[in-house]
Amino acid sequence: MVGQIGKSQTVDLITDGDPENVNRTVDAFLREEAVRMRRKVALEDIAFSNSMAEATNKIIKYHYLFPARLKDGQELRKRLPDFIHDFNAVRPNHQLKGLTPAEA
Repeated sequence: MVGQIGKSQTVDLITDGDPENVNRTVDAFLREEAVRMRRKVALEDIAFSNSMAEATNKIIKYHYLFPARLKDGQELRKRLPDFIHDFNAVRPNHQLKGLTPAEA
């Protein structure tokens, strides 16, 4: 079945090289016999990175989530559509030469 991993199959865990991903604790976890993963560090072991997704996550956290001081998941679900609309249709993006993602 597509999307399922067999018990004997090893999968790649793709991370950046930051210390929260490359450290003794993670190394020990990956060495456990039951854990069938091997770490691949973006731009070292593989030719691509997740930097665009990381940049979007950073914007969402620091421009929307943290300043909003949400009290719980219910408030997040209520406010998230407004955050998404602002990010996609209102907030200009420097990387898109001042356009919003919707305009680009």
